[in-house]
Amino acid sequence: MPINNNVKLIDLPFFELLNQLPAATSATAGITTVEDGNDRYIYAVTGANFYRYDVNADTWHTLATVPLTPAVSISLKQTRRRGYHGRVLSATSTSVTIPGIKGNRLDKQKIEILYGTGAGQERTLSYVGETVHDSGVINAVITGSAGITDSTKKWRVNQWAGYTLALTFGTGLATYKKILYNTTTDLYIVDVNLMPHDPWNNQAYVTAAPYTIPVATAGSQAHYEILSHNFTVDSAWDVTPDTTSFFTTLSGGIYMITGTASAPFFSLLYYDILNDMWQTKTAYQNLLSAAATDFSLERTGKLGTYFVANTGSSAVTATSRTFQDTSLNLTPDRYSNHRLLITEGTGRGQDRRIVSHSNNNFTVARNWDITPDNTSKYQIWADYDKLYFAPGGYAGMFSYSPDNDYWMQGLSFDDGVTASISVVRAGWTPLGVSTGARIAAGVTAVNPIPTAGGSGYLVGDVLTCSVGGTGAQVRVTSIATTGAVTGIELIHSGTVTGFTTGTGKATTSGTGTGCTIEITSVGATALITTATSHWFVTGDAVTFYGCTEAAWNTQHTIIGVPTITTFCVAVTATANMQANTGQLTTAIIDPVKNWNPNEHAGKIVHLSVAGTAPTSQLRWIIGNSPSQLNVATITAAVNGTSKYVIYDSKLFGVDNFRKESNKRGYGFANTGTTTTLVDNTKNWNPNQYANTWMTIIAGTGFANGRILIANNTPNTLNFLSVQSFSPDSTTRYEINETWGNTAAGSTTTIPEQSNRNWPTNYWPGKRVRVIAGTGVGQEASVTSSTGNTLTTATITAPDATSAYAILGIPARSTGTGLLWNWGYFDNDLRGRYIYSPRGGGSNMIDVYDLASGKWSYGGFILPQNEGFTTGSSYAYDGANTIFMSRSATTAPVRIFKFNIANNTFTGGMTTTWLQGTATIGNFMEIAETEDANVKFIYVVQNTGTLISRAMIVES
Repeated sequence: MPINNNVKLIDLPFFELLNQLPAATSATAGITTVEDGNDRYIYAVTGANFYRYDVNADTWHTLATVPLTPAVSISLKQTRRRGYHGRVLSATSTSVTIPGIKGNRLDKQKIEILYGTGAGQERTLSYVGETVHDSGVINAVITGSAGITDSTKKWRVNQWAGYTLALTFGTGLATYKKILYNTTTDLYIVDVNLMPHDPWNNQAYVTAAPYTIPVATAGSQAHYEILSHNFTVDSAWDVTPDTTSFFTTLSGGIYMITGTASAPFFSLLYYDILNDMWQTKTAYQNLLSAAATDFSLERTGKLGTYFVANTGSSAVTATSRTFQDTSLNLTPDRYSNHRLLITEGTGRGQDRRIVSHSNNNFTVARNWDITPDNTSKYQIWADYDKLYFAPGGYAGMFSYSPDNDYWMQGLSFDDGVTASISVVRAGWTPLGVSTGARIAAGVTAVNPIPTAGGSGYLVGDVLTCSVGGTGAQVRVTSIATTGAVTGIELIHSGTVTGFTTGTGKATTSGTGTGCTIEITSVGATALITTATSHWFVTGDAVTFYGCTEAAWNTQHTIIGVPTITTFCVAVTATANMQANTGQLTTAIIDPVKNWNPNEHAGKIVHLSVAGTAPTSQLRWIIGNSPSQLNVATITAAVNGTSKYVIYDSKLFGVDNFRKESNKRGYGFANTGTTTTLVDNTKNWNPNQYANTWMTIIAGTGFANGRILIANNTPNTLNFLSVQSFSPDSTTRYEINETWGNTAAGSTTTIPEQSNRNWPTNYWPGKRVRVIAGTGVGQEASVTSSTGNTLTTATITAPDATSAYAILGIPARSTGTGLLWNWGYFDNDLRGRYIYSPRGGGSNMIDVYDLASGKWSYGGFILPQNEGFTTGSSYAYDGANTIFMSRSATTAPVRIFKFNIANNTFTGGMTTTWLQGTATIGNFMEIAETEDANVKFIYVVQNTGTLISRAMIVES
C-alpha cells in the first residue's frame, strides 16, 4: 500500500494535535475505522457517548447514543461490507423497490443481495423517488416497544411486512424501522421469536438520545408513514430479485462488544451508519463463565481480491457436498475454513465454508441447495461470515455469524430452528407449525364481485360466511360511495366442513348490512396455526416438512391469511396434520434437514431459547439421522422458537498433541482397509494414538461417525472394529487427540471417557475448556495430568454429559488484540493469519492459522523489554506492518512497527503529548487520503481527550 517515501532522517514522523474528543476516554472507550483505512470518518465510543471524527474537516459529530451502558471494556470493529438491511419489495430487470430511509440517503450506495432470489449480485442504486403508502397517528405503543397501533385502520394481514415504518412527527420522530408483520391495526417491528428469521430488522424503539419511544398522549403523539423507496440499478440484474430476496447496502456498519455484570457477561451491538441506529444482537450464555478483563474483535471477509477464481469451464464438477476444478493444483488444505462462493451459473449466490480440500477437490460444510455444474463460476475468499472475539482472561476464542446471528466455539457446520413440523417459503428460514386442522369441504375460491353489495361497509371490513359450513371469511377490498361492497377477497376457508358453491351466500359482521357472496369452488382445506407470528400473504407458495402423511409434505399455495398466526391452504391430505415426532429430551428435531446419517457424531450442538441473551444448552452429538441429533438428556427444545447451531468440537485454537508435522494427528490417507488407515507422510510413535477416537471429515469414509483407534504403527492406524469403507487418497482424517467426552470427574479433575495415551504431566500449564454439558463455559489451568486425566484449578465437576478441549495458548490479559493480515503481499500467506498480542506485559505475539484452526505460539518481540499491557493499542496498515503502542501514565505514547514479513521490531513514532492514566481499549487507527497516496496514524489519549496524527514514514 502507498506510504510516504521521503528520505529517512530528513522527514521524521511528527504528530500534529487535532481538535479534541468531546468526552474523555476510559476503559469503556475505543475507536475504529474501515479495515482499509480509506474512509472519511473515525468512530469513537466513550461510555455511552458515540462520536465520529471527520478527518477532512478536523471536527467531531455526535451520533446516536449507545443503547446500553458499556461495562468492563469495549471493542469496536467497523466493516464496509455491511450497512442498511431489508427485504426486497419488488424489482424489475433494471430497478428495485426496497424499504428505504426518508429522502435519498441510499442514492449511489452499492446494494448486495445477501440471500434469496438473485443472491450474490451487487449493483449501484440511483434514487428515483419515495412512495408513502399510508400514514396516520398512533393510538398506542405495543408492549415492549414492539410496534405501534392505529385503531382506525383495517389493513390486510401482513400487507406491510417488509416496508419502512417512519415516525415523522411528534415524539419519536426521525426513526426508521422495518415492519416484520402486521395485523389489521398493529405494525410490529420486533419479535424475539423471529430473530433467527430476520436478525437485521428486528429491534424495538429505544430511549437513547436522540431517539425516544413514541407515545399516544394527545398533543405529543407520534405521526407515522409507511414507506417504500424506488431505485434504478446501474446495470440490469442477471437474476431479478423478488420478495424472497434480502439485501444490505455496503454503506458500512460497526460492531461493538462490551462486558456485562451478569450472564452472558458480554453484549454485542451493531450500528447502521447510514440509518444512525444501534441494534442489539444475540449474545449466548455459557460462552463466558465470568466477566472478561478485556475484549478484542476482528472480522474476516471480502477485502482486497479473491484468492482463487474460475470463470467457468468443463473442469468444474460437483456433488451434493463437493466442488472440483481439475484445472487447479493447490497445496492441500491451504484454503480450508475459507469460503467458496458461486458467482455465476448454476447455484449462483450459494456460499459454503470449505472443510478440507485436495489439490483441486473441495469438501464443503453442508450440502449445496443447488448442486453446481460446469456453468458455475466461483471465487474463494476468507470466511466473510465470521466476526472473531477474544476475551481477556480466556484462552478460548469465539466467532459470531453476522448472517445467521449465532455464536460458536468452533467452526460451524449447520444451524436451524427446532420444529416438529416446519413450513418453508423459498429463500426463508423455516417456521414451526403447531396444528393443521383439515376440513373436507372448505371454501377455496370466491367471486371477487359480490352477489349483492349491501350498504354501509368500509374497505377492510371482514365478513363471515357460515352458510353450509362455519367460519369462512372475506375481506372488503372496494366499495361504492353508498358503502355497497364492490370487491372482496378470500381470507379464511372455514373451520367446519359443509360449504357448497353458489351465489347469494349471506355474510355477517362488518360495518354494513346486506352483502352476499358467491362461492366459486370448494374442496379439502386446512387452517394452519404457526408456533410464532408469520409474515405470509395470500399467494405465497409454502412447503411442509415432518408430517406423517406424505400428502402434507409437498408445496401448497396459501389461499387466505386470517391472522398473523394462521393461514389457509387447499390440501390433498386425508387427515389432520400430524408430526413424525415431537421434540425430545434426548434429541433435537429439525424436519427440514437431510443430513447424512452420523455426519455430525462427535460435534457440539448449541441449543438456545429465544431472545438476545438466551439461556442455552450444549451437548456432544452422539449420532444423527437425517433430521434428528441424538444427545444426552436435555430440556426439550421449544417447537418453532429454539435455535441451534452445530459446530466442531475441535475448538478454535485447540492444541496439537505433537507439533512435528510428521507426528500430527491429521492429514490425508494414502490407502487402507476396513480395519486400517495408512498415511505414509507420518512417523508416529508406536501407540501414540492407542485408545483415541478419530473422524473422517472428507472423502471416502465421510459420515461414518467416530472410530476408535486400537493402536498405531509409525504410519498406520489400526481400528478397533471393522468399518464399512477402505480409506484412499481422498480420505481426510482427524484424530481427536486433545478433545473429547469426559467421564464423571471432580471439582479438580477432568477425566477422558476413553483411555488416553498421554505421557504423564504432558499438559500442565495449558488451559482446558469445558465445551458442553455440566460445567460448560469454564476454563481452567491444568496443574498435572496422567494418561487420560487432567487435574485443574477448582471447577464445577464435569460428568458424562460434559466435553472438553485443551487449548493451544495461555489466557490473554489486558492489552490484548486481534489483527488479520488481509493485505499481506504474499498471496500464499495473505489473509491466512490473525496476530494476537497476549497483553499483560508480555512481549509474545501468538498467530492463529485460519486454514488449520491452530495457534502458532511462542513468537516474541525483540528487544524483550518492550511488553504490551494496559494502555497498549494496535493498528494494521493493510500491508506488512502492525503498529503497536506502549505507554505509561504521564509518559508519551511510544509506537513501534512490527513487520510480519520478517518478524522485525523497529521504532515508529512518539506522541508529543503525555499519556493520561493507562487504560484498556484500542485508541489507534490508520486512515488514508482519498487518493490513497498518504497514510496517517491517529492516536487518542488514554483517560483524556487529546487526539493527534502523524504521517506514516517508510522505515
